[in-house]
Amino acid sequence: MEDKLKEDNFFLAVLGQFKRGKSTFINAILEDEILPTGVVPLTSAVLTIHYAPEVSIEVTYKTRQLEKISPRNCTKS
Repeated sequence: MEDKLKEDNFFLAVLGQFKRGKSTFINAILEDEILPTGVVPLTSAVLTIHYAPEVSIEVTYKTRQLEKISPRNCTKS
């Protein structure tokens, strides 16, 4: 584990029931509102977050089709 931290490359899984604050928790760790939060469940899919100099969103469908979405097209709650 220590080697992964030194490489700045590791996975952190956040699991829990619906509406328990997982997205809010991750936003707090990242010190930014990256993931949507709200009264109804908004993140019902597996998400992977990577560091990049610029915010971007890529969606991979079950068909393995990749779609890039502009962060401007996403609304913050």
